[in-house]
Amino acid sequence: MKSASHLYYIERQWYAFEKRCETLDLNSSKNIFLGDSIIDMLSVEDNFDGINFGISGEKISNAKKKVKCLTNLDNKTIILAYGVNDIPRHTDEFISDYVELINNLNFNGEILVQSILPIEEAIHEIYWGCIKTNFQINEYNNALKKMCETKDKCTYIDVRNSLTDEFGQLRSEFQIGDGVHLNKNGYSVLIKNYSKFLL
Repeated sequence: MKSASHLYYIERQWYAFEKRCETLDLNSSKNIFLGDSIIDMLSVEDNFDGINFGISGEKISNAKKKVKCLTNLDNKTIILAYGVNDIPRHTDEFISDYVELINNLNFNGEILVQSILPIEEAIHEIYWGCIKTNFQINEYNNALKKMCETKDKCTYIDVRNSLTDEFGQLRSEFQIGDGVHLNKNGYSVLIKNYSKFLL
């Protein structure tokens, strides 16, 4: 069960998201970043011509409702990075919500879907008090890849290999020590992966 403070945080983030949709000039940037904490902590303004709509703790089931407030997005690239917070939902339900989110964007530009990053399972369980596995993450990622293959102008970006150790875990040198969030070195790797697709 989520704490009252966490629910309040999510509520305030929703409010801030809606206000930013109303006040930001979306035509001022080529790239729109949407995602969870991995995107929230990515400095897109410094590294790309982008606007960051990342929200820590965000789930795809929430995001699919919010994106309806984003308008006038044609001739842009949208980067989507969701998923780890949705585990352990059934994969088919997760993908159904992801497709709905893309449809709710209602634009004709390019969509880049980032693979869900690996975690270090043992550290994640200790730090966050919940069990998530890279097996589940890989199932989600395989489904995301197949989803992109069926949709026009949708590209799947697989960033896992550059962050994963020989055991399939998030490498310790790329995380802050909680098993999931990237440190400066990890973000450098992520930015290099994005740079292949974003000018």
